[in-house]
Amino acid sequence: MKMASASDDCNIFCNDSVEPYYYDTSSELNFGYYTSDTFNLKIAKKSSIELSLFHMNIRSLNKNSDKLQELISTIDHDFDVIVLSEIWSYSISLFTNLFPGYCFYYDLPCDSNVGGIGIYVRSTLSHCILDAFKIYRDSNNQVENIWMEVIKDCRKYIIGGIYRHPSSNINKFTEKMDNTLALISKQKLSCLIAGDINIDLKNFHIHLDTKAYLDTLILNNFLPVVAMPTRITERSATIIDHIYYSNGTKTKVMLLVTLPIIFQILYC
Repeated sequence: MKMASASDDCNIFCNDSVEPYYYDTSSELNFGYYTSDTFNLKIAKKSSIELSLFHMNIRSLNKNSDKLQELISTIDHDFDVIVLSEIWSYSISLFTNLFPGYCFYYDLPCDSNVGGIGIYVRSTLSHCILDAFKIYRDSNNQVENIWMEVIKDCRKYIIGGIYRHPSSNINKFTEKMDNTLALISKQKLSCLIAGDINIDLKNFHIHLDTKAYLDTLILNNFLPVVAMPTRITERSATIIDHIYYSNGTKTKVMLLVTLPIIFQILYC
């Protein structure tokens, strides 16, 4: 019996879902798993990156901040934006200066210590919070999110960070996400959205709610660029940590999703 691999799942996701809508773009995506050493060799050859973004599910910034700093120190690149999912609310104000030269913004859960989203952005970049795109939480849609405009080299970008709690209703989240993406699309700006959405995109072909969510992204001109599993255990491999990209203007962007030991790098 042939066992499905992470590579097989990636091919299913790309071939059956993304490519029919975005063949030209998806065929140019460069993604794979890397150690920090091989990642550094890879980016050393890149000279035209206009914006770089790092995303990680940190599962408590209070607990894992030292490990995060250690990981970042092994990477020979200073990211413009660092998005952290599941920062949790413990002692969060203590981490404002975790990365010198960055400004820290966060949105915490109201009725739990678990969850939350945080964004570090370079203090040398002009930026501001965009409350107009905020997805407001309710009993059926537990979500934390931050939206901001970032300007680098006279180019404007919209950056979003989202954590969706796994017990929330997918259809309710899809409906609110649709409204936000429609508003963003009208801005005609390049947009990057990163976070732990807790929707396994790999299941789009067998789960109707997941397919409806993916269709909503694509119909709003957002491309899910993470096409390989981001949460891997001995028994499962899921794509629940997402990055979406909408190319309002032609831009060379570097994205990085991290796993415990390896990296997944994407260029688009």
